[in-house]
Amino acid sequence: MFPDINEYFYTLKVPPSAMDKLWAAGWRHFGALFFRYSRFFDGVTDLTIVPLRINVNFFRLSKSQRRIIRKNQDLKLKIQRPVIDDQRKILFEHHKTRFKINPPESLDMYLGGELIHDFVCKTLEFSVWLGDKLLAASYLDIGENSTSSIYAMFDPAFSKRCLGIYTMLLEIEYSKNNGFLYYYHGYTAVEPSAYDYKNIFPLLNSTIGTVANGKFMTRKKDLFLIDISQCTLFSMVRFQAQIYL
Repeated sequence: MFPDINEYFYTLKVPPSAMDKLWAAGWRHFGALFFRYSRFFDGVTDLTIVPLRINVNFFRLSKSQRRIIRKNQDLKLKIQRPVIDDQRKILFEHHKTRFKINPPESLDMYLGGELIHDFVCKTLEFSVWLGDKLLAASYLDIGENSTSSIYAMFDPAFSKRCLGIYTMLLEIEYSKNNGFLYYYHGYTAVEPSAYDYKNIFPLLNSTIGTVANGKFMTRKKDLFLIDISQCTLFSMVRFQAQIYL
């Protein structure tokens, strides 16, 4: 049975170890807004949300993922602090045309808007280039032992390159090479949905479950459960006192 969860809070700064705990309890964030929920209406279907993560130590590329990497060997990767400039804004506008229902509003919304130069935690941008042309960009939060993908966008004119999957593979590779244990790649739904593309990552290599009572309930033995259910819907000061200390 899936629990009925719909919670949020705001905070401006979170240390790496606390980010790990929040992700482990099913929380995600856009800027200073942290949230978790178990149901989502996409405009057509009432979806049951299932958080996802991958233990990067056990992750192995599938044949199709190897093909995606080979297909994009001519591209250049840059990893840096995020910026929002005209190139990124144009790419975002191209990317949002893919969505017929609930299209994303703006890149600022995902990265924090006016907080772009003062992130809640360490965040990196993975940008993918064909010569001087920006084809894709994704944004990765950095914790103490985990990383979490915030958002990814790509130019639909290059859809055959599977750039959304490609940037996820780049983030997984970065996480593994830099000694992180878990990579959180958002969520999928029990029902068929636009998030189904994330299901190409084998369950063998992924920890898939649902949040119940502040814990990430998994389908496989995976020891990391941390109960922070009492830290939601409180003021920022109380949140800091309970999580940071």
